[in-house]
Amino acid sequence: MAFPAVVSSSLPSALRHWSSFEGLARGRRLAVFLDYDGTLSHIVPEPDKAFMTEDMRSVVRRIARRCPCAIISGRGRGKVFDFVRLEELYYAGSHGMDIKGPNRRPPAGEAQEGAAEGDATKGSSGGGAAGGTEHSPGDSGQRPPAGADGGEGAAGGGCSASQEAANGGSQPARQAGTGAGCEAGQGCVELQPAAEYVEMLDLLYAELVRRLEGIPGAEVEHNKFCLSVHYRRVDEAQWERVWAIVDEVFLPHEQSLKLTTGRKVLEIKPRIDWHKGRALSYLLEALGLADDPATLPIYLGDDVTDEDAFRCLRARSLGGAGILVTSVEKDTAATFTLHDPDEVQEFLGRVAAMLEEAPEGGLCEDVAGEGLGTNTGVGRVEGTQMSATSAGEGSVDAERAR
Repeated sequence: MAFPAVVSSSLPSALRHWSSFEGLARGRRLAVFLDYDGTLSHIVPEPDKAFMTEDMRSVVRRIARRCPCAIISGRGRGKVFDFVRLEELYYAGSHGMDIKGPNRRPPAGEAQEGAAEGDATKGSSGGGAAGGTEHSPGDSGQRPPAGADGGEGAAGGGCSASQEAANGGSQPARQAGTGAGCEAGQGCVELQPAAEYVEMLDLLYAELVRRLEGIPGAEVEHNKFCLSVHYRRVDEAQWERVWAIVDEVFLPHEQSLKLTTGRKVLEIKPRIDWHKGRALSYLLEALGLADDPATLPIYLGDDVTDEDAFRCLRARSLGGAGILVTSVEKDTAATFTLHDPDEVQEFLGRVAAMLEEAPEGGLCEDVAGEGLGTNTGVGRVEGTQMSATSAGEGSVDAERAR
């Protein structure tokens, strides 16, 4: 079902209209989904330095101790984990094409932090971009390569987490493994619906690095299931050359891959019907929450690719809330807005306090599950009172930022 986009400036702020959000959450259990760049961290000129603050990490940890919490990012899963360093979370990298969750829910008060992700992804060339491009109005609208599909919006994709829908009937790639929150011999569920594309993307990554190494400022980032070519630091006179090279590398593989455009970034991804919205739906199903009328999933993100998640929450008959993080006017399927990561931190702090003030029996650590594929407990909000304070792949002109 299609939902018309609305202009973000017409939506209520999740902070200034806190009582409206609280009304949605009252009596419900929360499941919290978060983008990384531009949401938990500020967008910076050097993506490798897009660090989240310790205060932000602390508030996310507080939430993750009381309800399921996941990061769904365009970055590689290992890169996101290296930034966040919280083992209590579920991580979905490569726009949701690489998912792994903790093997167990941590008890309250137990800090689990700092272990390196066992499945680190490859890095980037030309200066080490780690995902994310700097936001600024007016970045969209440049001519993309001839083969580009444009932005990824949800008009062309659904919200079902079925792998048959994603890859033409093949079964999902689920493997026991180790990594964040997993112990050897324990069954962590891993989902990689595009696993068969790894070798092809590896070859294209090497070719792009070789072809673009003579263009100052061009950076190629390997996010395991997504290749990102950043040209923000390239002299504008060389943009056409970057686009042409990407076209030449991509076009022989256009039956298997798709090329999308963003804010000074071109991305090559598997041509499967999978996106952040499907990743969110998969996690809800894996956690046993998809059909739970008492669960309220919320998703915070600033990227056009986050619109897929917003639309899937809108399509959910049991409800959900999308929160767009933006300082500029955008068309969106979200329900609320926040201005920037500083407001995200304040909002998440209120959510954490609301969960912490909930009755003892409603906290998820008291009904702990054992990881993906189990019915993990979540914190139920009982209406604490807090004061309110201060599209389918289409348009190549769509604003997109990682």
